[in-house]
Amino acid sequence: MKIQNGYSEIVGDNLTLRVANNELEDFQRFVSFNLAVHQDESLKRYVNRLYLEHSRKKAIYWIYIEENDSKEIVSMITLMPLEWDFNGMTIPLCEMGLVGTLPAYRNRELIGTLNKSYEAIMKQEGYFLSVIRGIPTPHVFPLSHKTFLFLANKKKKTAIHLFQQVHRQDCPTPSRSHRSF
Repeated sequence: MKIQNGYSEIVGDNLTLRVANNELEDFQRFVSFNLAVHQDESLKRYVNRLYLEHSRKKAIYWIYIEENDSKEIVSMITLMPLEWDFNGMTIPLCEMGLVGTLPAYRNRELIGTLNKSYEAIMKQEGYFLSVIRGIPTPHVFPLSHKTFLFLANKKKKTAIHLFQQVHRQDCPTPSRSHRSF
């Protein structure tokens, strides 16, 4: 089953996983949720840029779990498309952003549930890697336990072996031509 805008799935007692339809009314719910979880006013501008202004806004997946009775968002992540250039080869990848769960709903495996949908979307959209921004050392998560990327240029072929989690000294650095938000 393809996960797309408007997708929904019951994931527990009185909880439903949803993928936003990119409707304007969702925007305010995402701002309110992220302010409640992260308590950072600068997120208003960031969510505004992603949801309303970004040139690839329709390609962003807003994945969340809501409480059925109140329709309150209790946990969410976003999948944002990126492209990085490694040795002249463009690699489609994505960024996991705006991750959070309301305190009253923590320790219920909700992020794990969201992550299963996130990984299914990665596979269906052809993203090889997922990255997390804002952490001092890069964290790169391949779609599978081990991923081999063969990057070719005119003179040689280079294989980059990426594991479940790599540290700065092991992580290839993208060239300056990577595209991001």
